[in-house]
Amino acid sequence: MEIRDPGDVPGTPPPRGPYHRQPRAHWQQPTYTLPVSVPGDAVMIRTDEIAVWIGGVRAYPNGFDFVLRAVRGPNRPDAPESTDASLLRLEVAFGNGSSVVKHPGPPVPASVVRTGPDGITLLLLAGNGGPELWESRYWVHPLPPDGPVTLTGGWPEPGTPGGSVEFDGTAIRAAAAEAVRLWPDEEFDIPGGAAWSTSTG
Repeated sequence: MEIRDPGDVPGTPPPRGPYHRQPRAHWQQPTYTLPVSVPGDAVMIRTDEIAVWIGGVRAYPNGFDFVLRAVRGPNRPDAPESTDASLLRLEVAFGNGSSVVKHPGPPVPASVVRTGPDGITLLLLAGNGGPELWESRYWVHPLPPDGPVTLTGGWPEPGTPGGSVEFDGTAIRAAAAEAVRLWPDEEFDIPGGAAWSTSTG
């Protein structure tokens, strides 16, 4: 009776090789860090037709992320696309006057990074929803200076509502100082790398 090596048995997966972590740019959200939540959830826009909520702010050593939730009311059954957050113009402004803008447009791959003229990066991490509800999470780099962080949004159509909310940049920085690094991230400065594309706006 022939004894075969278990590795020769059909259907046996090949042995796993060593795991190689992908290089991470300095502006990316850290993988091996536990963030700290920052209070201050707020409603940016609310009418009889639609509401937009900003919240879920979490601070990391090199930036913060937040959730944008758009909800369509029952008084606007003819515009299911109105909850799609990709149609929303969104600006993030720091207290020192620097800002970055996400212009209205179709959904873009998560690899598209918007970097404002002042060097602030705004990245869509994830987004999903349907006719009545749309929720997206965005990443902002770097940490803001002390002072207000103002998020302003609105739809491009004339007569549609807009609004803004403010968060405390000092509180975001304080929370970031409490973030827990589980393991060191391997950070590499790779602006314009092949895996990433940028747009200025």
